[in-house]
Amino acid sequence: MHVKVRGDPTDLHTTPETSLDQGPRRTPFRHQNRSKSGSRPQGPRPANHRPPGIRPPGHVRHVAGNARHNYERYTTMAKDAARRGDVIEAENYYQHAEHYFRVMREQGS
Repeated sequence: MHVKVRGDPTDLHTTPETSLDQGPRRTPFRHQNRSKSGSRPQGPRPANHRPPGIRPPGHVRHVAGNARHNYERYTTMAKDAARRGDVIEAENYYQHAEHYFRVMREQGS
């Protein structure tokens, strides 16, 4: 004779007394926007839907006018930080200014 014990691992059927109501199942957020087949859209993205920071080949990253403006802006902020006595912030701004100085030199402006 087999006596059934509550929570017996050999019991494959759940009874209303032992089941826990976990509420409705939710799909994870990342899977909500997928099609029913579960596949992602194929093919390249259109140019106007590129993620920020990804540029097409041959794209000029900095325009000469912007490089000059940013160089002057970072130099001014570095001088202001140095006047306040914040040498760490001043060095940071000088490094940014140096980057834009190199960009201007590469572009011949």
